[in-house]
Amino acid sequence: MGRPPRFIPAGSIVEFTGRTNNAMHLLRPSPELNDRILMVLGRALLRYPILLHAFVFLSNHWHALASVADAAQASGFLQYVHANVAKAAQQVHGWGGTVWGRRGQIIPVLDDAAADDRLRYILAHGAKEGLVASPLDWPGVSSAGALVRGDTLVGFHRRSRRGPAAEVVTVIDEYPITIAPLPSWAPLSTAERQARARALLADIERQARIDHPRAFGADAVQRKDPFSSPAEPKMGRAPLAHVTSPAVRESFRHARACFIAAYRSAGCRVGDVATPAARLFPAGALLPRIPAPALLACPDAPPPEPARAGATPSGSSGHRVQPARSAAALGAANAGRSREGPSVALRRGKGRQPPRREEQRALARGS
Repeated sequence: MGRPPRFIPAGSIVEFTGRTNNAMHLLRPSPELNDRILMVLGRALLRYPILLHAFVFLSNHWHALASVADAAQASGFLQYVHANVAKAAQQVHGWGGTVWGRRGQIIPVLDDAAADDRLRYILAHGAKEGLVASPLDWPGVSSAGALVRGDTLVGFHRRSRRGPAAEVVTVIDEYPITIAPLPSWAPLSTAERQARARALLADIERQARIDHPRAFGADAVQRKDPFSSPAEPKMGRAPLAHVTSPAVRESFRHARACFIAAYRSAGCRVGDVATPAARLFPAGALLPRIPAPALLACPDAPPPEPARAGATPSGSSGHRVQPARSAAALGAANAGRSREGPSVALRRGKGRQPPRREEQRALARGS
């Protein structure tokens, strides 16, 4: 059975997280990669305007805490960040392999206490591992300075274009990265929010001195081999949600189970009913890739006219339109075929194969 669909209630706080392939240090901080990551974050916020509360990029994983409108916005933001950060890491390090070890995680955060806990967790990165004495000393991309001191975060994109006199002009695009307060922190003033963040920072630094009396150091972090991996990488399964209330946890589990059941039921009905797919799937679901364009049509739009035999739609490549076949029809058509049928069809589908030696000799004798 495939992985279950993402269940993200509308207006949720979520945590984004992703880890590199084999926990390699492909995100190792450097001035060039830091600038690229900030640019990607700024452009992602412009395309998918989520409310970003905190983020940090370590050498082999990253975290972000944000409020999202729905699952589509959250998924689009994660896909954009993962795709472009991977491209940046490959270009900076000359790496041609896979950057991310698995699909990025989007974990709902269901109550204010859990949101405060995740904010502290993200803020503590760098110090809690013993890499630096304070999160403010982390040489990579982080929101610690913006939370504690009110630092301004901006991503820059430098591009070249032709000027009026055909000269090459460098244009710098700016993408501001705004750190929004948590919903429970929104009534506080800016000074009060920064004071609360400083209190969290002081507690994190105190705990780091106890757990790691001697930090690894920012310079040593930047000298790390990007293709190396930790001796004991952290391996674990992401939770379904971050929550402190048992009642809220059970309510979320029940809602998620109902959502998955409705999603899979709708998937079984696609192609066998005339109802558009947008009405079959539960609210907030990401529609799967369905190879029948009519099923994804707007419910209020008129149905497309059936194609005439041999007719070619405008703008197509000349292939004839084939009617969509339901799963039941495909099953009935394949019921009487032999076991060799599908394999033969797959081999023939690759194109004309060159004749064998015996066939070549027969053709030569016949000619």
